[in-house]
Amino acid sequence: MKLNPESTFALSDLIGAFVYKEKEDSTEETYRIHDFYFELEPTFDNPDDQDEYTGNEITRVWVTLIPTDKNGKLEINKRTGMSLKNLNDYTIQISRGFSQDFK
Repeated sequence: MKLNPESTFALSDLIGAFVYKEKEDSTEETYRIHDFYFELEPTFDNPDDQDEYTGNEITRVWVTLIPTDKNGKLEINKRTGMSLKNLNDYTIQISRGFSQDFK
């Protein structure tokens, strides 16, 4: 199945998805998506005069990933964060049935 380029879905639909990438040594780096978060930076009406704070701007979306061991078991204590933009080289496989035990 391929998605239409104009398709959209919520980030929450990706929670539990498998994220993997084949490395140069032919091993596979595999994670499951646990959560999303984003960075906020303050914005100002006039960038030269930082006295007039106008709000915040989302600058980057991050993904919390949980690695899996060679048997596919989640390594819950080894969570890692990665910029969503940096997942370009990874394959994402949407998957339901994500365990809620560790949330």
